[in-house]
Amino acid sequence: AALFEGLKAKLSETSKPILAGAIDNDALHQIRVLRIYQALCYLPYTEPKDGVTLCLPIYDNATGGGHWHMVDFTIQSIPLVGQGDSAYTAYKLVPEITDHDPHPVNLLLLPGTSPLPWQKGSMLTYFSDITPFMGVGEFIYQRASPKLDQLLGHDSSNTIAMGHSLGGAVACMLGCDHPEVVVRAFSAPMHLSSSMRHGAGLIQLSAVITMTYLFQTGFPILAAVAIGCCLMAILPTLQACLMWAIRSGLTHSPSYVNSNPPSAQDGLPHHLIVSQEYDVVSFVGDKNYASDFQHLYLQHSGQQKNIVRAHTQAFTHLPGAQPLHNRWHKAETSFVRIWLNAYWECCGKPSFLVSGSIFVVIHTLLASCQWLLLRKKLDQRIPIVTDTETNRPYTASALQERRSSTTRPSDQARSLGSPNRSTLNNGENHL
Repeated sequence: AALFEGLKAKLSETSKPILAGAIDNDALHQIRVLRIYQALCYLPYTEPKDGVTLCLPIYDNATGGGHWHMVDFTIQSIPLVGQGDSAYTAYKLVPEITDHDPHPVNLLLLPGTSPLPWQKGSMLTYFSDITPFMGVGEFIYQRASPKLDQLLGHDSSNTIAMGHSLGGAVACMLGCDHPEVVVRAFSAPMHLSSSMRHGAGLIQLSAVITMTYLFQTGFPILAAVAIGCCLMAILPTLQACLMWAIRSGLTHSPSYVNSNPPSAQDGLPHHLIVSQEYDVVSFVGDKNYASDFQHLYLQHSGQQKNIVRAHTQAFTHLPGAQPLHNRWHKAETSFVRIWLNAYWECCGKPSFLVSGSIFVVIHTLLASCQWLLLRKKLDQRIPIVTDTETNRPYTASALQERRSSTTRPSDQARSLGSPNRSTLNNGENHL
């Protein structure tokens, strides 16, 4: 609740210049709209309750004369993957229909990677970040796609899907399958090309086959493992060089040229991905989602240039940022990006996946041992009441069996001995 109230205060602060009727140039207008959207992307992290209302400024340029107006939205939580507290949950902001705006937009907020492990769907987001041979968020989107199709219905042209980080990647995949949906993705990673997936799989397979062959031929185990590690260290660089050479040769290919789609009603490109310099997450992936996706890159001269703040608090602290358009071609043909992603797919993801699996197994075993020890302590070491016939203490399980075999308190008191009625009461209170 406190986080949600803080988010409302941030939105109210951002809306003050809009309500005051400030006249902006194009660049400042873009920044102002993006700051509102980016603040909304943090709403899923606050886990608001259903039915809560939120008043937001919305820019409408559908008729050509752009203007701001305030709209009341009602929040609805929609579990997409999983059940209960472990479900990956999106939030839909349903607008109030008025005579002034009979066809308002619906806002679909998709959460990113959970910053805390006890938040809703945290484990699903962690696994989706490091799923082998899949882009960030692809594991979640494949399982949530049927529910998203049902949610959008037949007319999804008045829906804006937005998200931060992993949520932005899911919004982009939704925009690919439903081109009529407006996409606003913040600090989202790029898509993973098929050549990167297949190359990583072939490299890992070649290393495994080589080590297996050396084992079978009597080669020393440590030497065979060392040769496999050398292959994993050398082959990704060769893959990156080959991919870079092919993409550089396709510089003027139509498939690598971005088109200029019409703007949405908020005055921004229909499918828009926004990133900021020093944001490491935006280096993940090596391919644009589709040719009509536009990239807005924010460059600034502020003091906050660390990578953590650039990803978690992007745009909210950059009122003077300068937007640069369409840097997808430069990103797709960047050798550094291709090289880093080749090593991340071949070596990084398997390492995190193996270490994470080991941690889960160890944690499960320790929790099981603690539960067994606690059960044994409660069952064997805590005396509840003394049996007058055998003069031995009852255990918790024995007392439960004794009580289940009786129907009335008076019968139970007589079976345990009426003089020890107070002892029985003390034993029950202790239990």
